[in-house]
Amino acid sequence: MSDERLRYRVYTAGLLVGVASLPVIWAFQQAQDPFVRWTYPFFSALSLFWLWALLTRKLPVARIERQAILGIGLLFLSKYAYYFAFVGDLRGVWAEIGATAWVFAFLMILFYLTSDSRAGLRYSVLLVLIAAVLGAARLIPDLYQGRHQAEFLAWLRDIVRLAAMAALLYVFSNAKDRLALAHQRARELHLLAHTDGLTGLLNRLGATRALEDRLAAQRPIAVVLADIDHFKSINDRFGHAVGDDVLIEVGVRLRDALREGDAVGRWGGEEFLMILESAEAGQALVLVERLQNRMHSRPFPGVGRVTVSLGVAVHQPGESQADLLRRADEALYAAKRQGRNRAVLSTPREA
Repeated sequence: MSDERLRYRVYTAGLLVGVASLPVIWAFQQAQDPFVRWTYPFFSALSLFWLWALLTRKLPVARIERQAILGIGLLFLSKYAYYFAFVGDLRGVWAEIGATAWVFAFLMILFYLTSDSRAGLRYSVLLVLIAAVLGAARLIPDLYQGRHQAEFLAWLRDIVRLAAMAALLYVFSNAKDRLALAHQRARELHLLAHTDGLTGLLNRLGATRALEDRLAAQRPIAVVLADIDHFKSINDRFGHAVGDDVLIEVGVRLRDALREGDAVGRWGGEEFLMILESAEAGQALVLVERLQNRMHSRPFPGVGRVTVSLGVAVHQPGESQADLLRRADEALYAAKRQGRNRAVLSTPREA
C-alpha cells in the first residue's frame, strides 16, 4: 500500500471518530464548560468539512493534513489558555488540562510524521514554549499566593515530559531521515551502476541482472539481440554526435515497442538486448515485427532510414543463460549474413 493511500485511510478513520465523538462530548460537557459549548460545534463542522473534502477528493491529502494539524493545535491551545486565564479554581478542571497536555504530545508526533526532523523540532519547541508561557503566567503568581501548589508541580511535570518527548522524537526522526537518505543514495548508486549513461536504458550489467532474475523465477522468456546496421558508416558520415542521437532514438523506439514486464538494455556499442516475458516463438516473432515497424515508422533526424538486424532465441527448459545468449548472438549474425534488416529465430537444433 502506498504512503498516500495509507494516510488517506488513517485520516478518514480519525475524522470519522472525531465527527462521531465531538457531538457526544459537547452534549455531556457543554452545560458546565463554556469553552466546549462555544468551540466544539465549530470544530465539529470543520471536521465534517475535512471528511467531505477527503472522501470526495476535493482537496489533496497533504493540504487536509496541514489544516487538521493546525486546527487541532489552535483548538487545544485555546482550551489550555481559556482554563488558565478564566477558571478561578483550577482543581475542578485539572483533569481536562492534563488531557490537553496529552493532546500536545499527540500533535508533536504528527509534526514529526508529516515534516522533516528539523521542522518537527521547531513546531514542537514552539508548542511547548506556548504551553509553558500560558501555564507559568497563571501558576507562578498563584504559587506565590500559596495556591495551586499541587497543580503547579503537575503542570511542571507535563512541561518537562513534553520537552523530553520533543527531544526524543527529534533523535528518532533524525535517525529516520538519515536512514531514508542512505536508502535513497543506495538506490541512486544502484541505478547508476545498472543504467547506460547515454540512452537511459539498462546497461550490460543491468540487462544481465534482469535476465538472471527472470531465469531464476523460471519464467518463459525470449531474448532478442538487435544490432544497428552500418552504424560505423553513420558515425563516419555524420559524426559521433549524430551517432549518439541515433543510439538514443533506437533505444526509445525499442522501449516503446515492448510490453509491460519486458526489458531492454544497451548491450554494448550499437547492440541492444531485449527480454520478452511469456514469449513463445510465435509471440516473439510478432513482437520483433513490431520492433522493426517502429524502426521504419519515420526517418531518423539528420540521418534518414536506419535499420536493425535481430537475433531471437526462446529459452528452453534447463538451458543456461550463456547458451541462450549464444544462440541469440548466432541468430543475429545469421541475420547480418542474410542481408541485414531482418530477424532470424534460433531453434534448439542450432544450439
